[in-house]
Amino acid sequence: MEGAPEGLVLKQDERLIARARLQPLKAPVEKGQEVGRLQYLLGEEVVREDRLLSAEEVKKIDYGWCLKQIIDKFLF
Repeated sequence: MEGAPEGLVLKQDERLIARARLQPLKAPVEKGQEVGRLQYLLGEEVVREDRLLSAEEVKKIDYGWCLKQIIDKFLF
């Protein structure tokens, strides 16, 4: 990992590990919805944890959405 998160000072021999913990998701997902956590570990100790948020909305795909995609692709 390139450097430590802001505000965290490491000794020269310390190694920081970043671990993403993602939640199982099903559409729809709202923009800004929490989708997981990013943990920073020194050894086995979590020294910082940040929320991971969806950057954009993800709509649920259903029969109507699929039909619209087919119609748009082949008729327009």
